[in-house]
This record gives sequence, structure tokens and C-alpha cells, in this order.
Amino acid sequence: MKWVTRARPKVDRIACPWLIKKFVDPEAEFLYVPGDQVPAVAEREGATPFDVPDADRASTAVSPGTTGTRRG
Repeated sequence: MKWVTRARPKVDRIACPWLIKKFVDPEAEFLYVPGDQVPAVAEREGATPFDVPDADRASTAVSPGTTGTRRG
């Protein structure tokens, strides 16, 4: 699955991909694009936007314990 967020990530958006790969989607591919292009890239690539305004998922929504996908 592809995931997309704003370019130039800060600490929270560096932690999110690690959490996603570790607990949600081990085969995840991450796309970093300019903030105003996230919706278009998500649509075009079939990617899930995260940690952007109006996204279905905020950075905390993909953390273990909040998604119901915790392993081990």
C-alpha cells in the first residue's frame, strides 16, 4: 500500500512511517509531496494520505493501539 504526506517531514512524520511499517503495513511505500499536492497524488497513486489537514488518518491514528492492528 502507498501512503502520502507533506514533503519536508518533521519528527512526527518520520515516526509515522516507522509505526506504519512496523504495525500496520510491512510493505508500505511512502510518498512525500508538496502539501497542496497530497490529495491529487493520493488519488492518482491510490495512496492513503496521513498527517495532513482533512486526511482520513492523523499521525496518531496509525499508532499501535488506536488502529486495532497491533501485532505480537
